[in-house]
Amino acid sequence: MKKLGIFLLLSFLSACVTVGMDLIQGLDVMQAFVRLKNPFWMIGSVEFFIVILFLILPFISLFWPYIKRKWIRAD
Repeated sequence: MKKLGIFLLLSFLSACVTVGMDLIQGLDVMQAFVRLKNPFWMIGSVEFFIVILFLILPFISLFWPYIKRKWIRAD
């Protein structure tokens, strides 16, 4: 649970920094949030797969001990 909290906190903080930089550059709030999502609209399929993989990895690491215990009990 700690790992998930740290992951979400870092994701939130990096999004805040990105929006803050856009606001400093003179964009309004709505444009800053659109630009926050914009990189995911322009990437190719391979890059999109890598982004999804990096987003899924923290959840796999959270549930890996539980899955490993289940496999050991099944044997």
